[in-house]
Amino acid sequence: APSLELGATIMDNYYLGFVANWRHSGASTSSSITPIRGTNHFSHTFKLKSYTDTFVKLGYRVTRRTMFYGLVGPSI
Repeated sequence: APSLELGATIMDNYYLGFVANWRHSGASTSSSITPIRGTNHFSHTFKLKSYTDTFVKLGYRVTRRTMFYGLVGPSI
């Protein structure tokens, strides 16, 4: 999945960045419920070809090689 991250370290321990991803999944499924006498038939189809994530990444560097971070943002 292609990904782009732009960020900077602030005051030697904090990180602020922007992350954008595009992912191809090709997921699909369908379901149906057999009708019972006197009720309606229900069916559903789900398809997801691809989606995009855009996140803000906030981090804290604990040691020179360790960082805790969180991602906040939507998947479209």
